[in-house]
Parts: sequence; structure tokens; C-alpha cells
Amino acid sequence: MGLERLYELAFQYKKTKLWEKISDSHIFAIRLSDKQMGYIAVTGANGEFHGISLYIGDQGFRSFRTMWEAEKCLRFDLPYSETLMTLKCLQCTFEKKDGLDPKTHEQIKTYARSHGIRLAGKYAYPLFWKYEPYDIPWHLQTPQEEEWLCQALAAAIEMAGFLEGTSRQEFDLEAYCDETTEIPMLEERGGAWLLDKTKLPSKEPVIWPKPEQCHEDVIAPLKNAKKQGVWQCGIVRVMEPVQEGPDTIPGFPVMLLAVEEGSRHILPVMPVMHYEENPDALLDGMLEAFARQGVCPEGFKVSDERTMAFVKGCADRLGIPAAMVDELPELWEAREDFLEKVDVDEDLLDEIMDLLQLSEKKGGQEKKKKAERKKTADESYVISVSLGKGCYRHIRISGKCTLWDLHSAILDAFEFFDDHAHAFFMDNVKWSDRDSYYMKEVADGQRTTEKRRIGSVGLYKGMAFKYIFDFGDEWTFQCKVLRTEPGDSGEPQVIKMKGEAPAQYRDWDEDWDEDWDEE
Repeated sequence: MGLERLYELAFQYKKTKLWEKISDSHIFAIRLSDKQMGYIAVTGANGEFHGISLYIGDQGFRSFRTMWEAEKCLRFDLPYSETLMTLKCLQCTFEKKDGLDPKTHEQIKTYARSHGIRLAGKYAYPLFWKYEPYDIPWHLQTPQEEEWLCQALAAAIEMAGFLEGTSRQEFDLEAYCDETTEIPMLEERGGAWLLDKTKLPSKEPVIWPKPEQCHEDVIAPLKNAKKQGVWQCGIVRVMEPVQEGPDTIPGFPVMLLAVEEGSRHILPVMPVMHYEENPDALLDGMLEAFARQGVCPEGFKVSDERTMAFVKGCADRLGIPAAMVDELPELWEAREDFLEKVDVDEDLLDEIMDLLQLSEKKGGQEKKKKAERKKTADESYVISVSLGKGCYRHIRISGKCTLWDLHSAILDAFEFFDDHAHAFFMDNVKWSDRDSYYMKEVADGQRTTEKRRIGSVGLYKGMAFKYIFDFGDEWTFQCKVLRTEPGDSGEPQVIKMKGEAPAQYRDWDEDWDEDWDEE
């Protein structure tokens, strides 16, 4: 009965075309029948992904707020791709025919045929989803979830009626922003819908999962073990789902990647599912891996708050330091190399352990090609940067500088304003994802121009790479390493220049005159 009612309300909602009146930032609330507060966002204003999302309670709304802040670049506590996994909501979406499995397709066709509904348009087929953090979208699990989504659809239909012939402003239905504290609320009483307001949950600081305790039987052997190595550590979300059983929702496991500085040994720690609910399981796996090797770490280095929350208690118990640093080049290189090797199969977790153990046996040997290209931060580079034929600048820059410093030096050399996004493509291929570095506001993960030093990106004489500035106008600068020089050259310098740089923007007066002449 629940699914029949869902289909009925979904097709009614589709007729309202509410997405033409409001966008996904014009959220409104519903007081659900069990007195919980639900928050509704409408999608489809951009012509795609028609539907609604229902975020239930404070936890649900925090999920909405996290996504909104990430999309607006207000906060990046996690890489953006992982932030997408933090959604907690119920959804009704309208999909294309080719996105359906045969059983669901036939089910919707049967319902539509029996109710005289014509399945027309690109997005004609309603589907119902449940999103839980770090699980893949799944079908609704309980009659209660079906009932909540029915109530949300009914409220959205009612909101479309309220907005018929009126403006959003009359209902204080404004686009959500960081200062929004109150939104419209719908509540059904005695068969009638009433429109009121409700306050939004207040912001709360991010609380990262923290192991509750280090089990004494696991940590005791390490206290008397030989202290060896400083370990660069990072919590890594494996971006391939794992299903633990036929009746469980597939989720994305978490692994601890720990690399010993200098030797580049990788600690083989078994990934875990549901890390947020049980961080102790991952900690036990790390301590057991150290115990098998008969060593106790001399210290930990991390570069993010999530990993610090994980290792801090353990470090205190062992009497060793846990330091927060900006750069972990050996860890990041190991992460990229490792994740490239992971294939999708039914035994993903076992495959990950096999790769970790293989890396451990290799003793952290570097790839031959990268070893040949590896440069130290005590070198400097002279880089030719050209923008079109006959226009170039030669820039001397220290290996201790970052790619952000090189970005700034290039813009200064060509007299451009730094008011747009930028990226470097070290494989010399525009928009390649094989060896690229973006500014932190658009970067996914740790590969940012602010953090990556020139001396750690593998520059060598004759190497060519591209720098792109302003992803709209797409100014493409061709870069080439002319030579390396010993020592730290200090601040970046332009040592040679030829050709007049093009204007970053056309002169507004000229544009006005041209437009006036056309008139």
C-alpha cells in the first residue's frame, strides 16, 4: 500500500512543476506526523535531476548544510567527493527510462497504465531512495520511511498551491544562506495544511570519530617494543563500495594509510566498514600491525583533524608525539599510487590487504621513473612560461616555493589580477586528472597548489607542463623547465621577458563604444 501511495503522490507532485518556482536552496520545513521536523529541498531548476529530498531532524539538516557549504566552498572538512557521501535523506527522483532495472520499469508502467497516466518526457519515472552517510543510495527500508516520504510529497504539492499566483517573498521563502535562521513550515492539522515558521538547528562544531579506548592487551606489547620510525598517517575513504552480505546496504570502507618516513614502508592495516560508528576497530588493526612488526612508532605526523582525532589518544598512551603538519609528501604519493592499483571486485577488502602487504615487502621502494626525476628542495628552477607566440617570461623559482607561489609569479609577470581559479597539469595535458594540482577551493583532497612544493613535483630539465587560469576564459600558459640550479634562489624572479602580455579584460569603454556603434 505504501508504494502505491508513493506513486500516486509522486505523479501529482510532478504535475505541479514546483522546480520551476523554487530552487534547491529554497528549503522549507514540514512537521511530520511523529512530531519530528523534516526539511524539504526541491531539485530540477537546472533542467535535470527532478525531485525532492527530505532531511529528517537535526542530523538530517546538518547533512543538507554540509553539502550546501561544500558546494559554496565555505568549508572543506573532507574532500568534496567524500562530502557527497555524507548525505542523510530520503528522496523521490524522476529518472530516465534507461536508468531503470527491468523489474522497476515494469512496475511503474503497470501502475501508470492502471491509473491512466502517460509516461511522457525525459524524466518520467519516479524512484524512491534512502541516503545514509557513506552508504550507496538504496531503496526504502521500512514502512515508516515510505510514510515520511509520502508526507514530504504531500507538503511539496501543498507548497506549489500556496505559490500559485503569488511570490516566494510573501511566504518568506528565500534562498538559504549562511545567515538563515528561520524558514517556512507546513503542518497538516485536521485535514488542512497550515503555514507557519520554524527556526533552523544551530550550527555545531565538527566532531570527528575518536576511539574510546586502546585495549590494554593490544597496546601493552608496544610499550616495551623498540621505537622505530616516524609514521605519516591519513584516514582514507576507499571510493569503491563493499557489500558485507546480500541483505546489507553496500558502503564505502575506511583504511588507515601509514607510511614510515625515509623507508616508505606501508603498514598493513585491514580496512573497516562503518568507521564513524566503530573507530576502535581500525585502531586495534593499526596497533596489531605494529605489534606484528615488533616495533613501536617514534611518533605520528598527520595533516588533517580527522586523522589527529584518531591517533591522538593512542599516541598519548604510548608516550609519543602526534604532530600536525602541512605537508606529508610520502603519504600522499603512496596514497595516489595505492588507489590507482585497486580494482573493483567482490573481494575488495582482501585485495586491499594483499596490496598493502606487497607494499610492505617492497620496503617502500620508489618507482624507478620517479626516482630518476626526484629533486630536492635545495634546488631552484628556471621555467619558461609562454602565453601565445612571441610572448613569454622566464621565471627563477626555488624548490622550497609552492605551486601557489609559481601561480602568483606567473600572474604578476603577465600583469593579471588573481581573481579566478587556477590549476597545474604536470603531464602537459589540459584537464587531465593523472597529475594535476588545483587551488584548495576547488581541489578534491590533498593535491592543492597551496601545499605542494615545487621541489616535490618531479621537475627536470626539458619537462613541459600547463598552467590554466580562469576556468571560464581558460587562459592556458605553456610552461617548460629550462634548467635547474643549485641552492635556494629565494623569492621568485622574472629574469627575462619578451612580448607584450594580452589584456586580461577588454576595456569597458571600448566595449561601450562598440555596442553604441552597433546601435
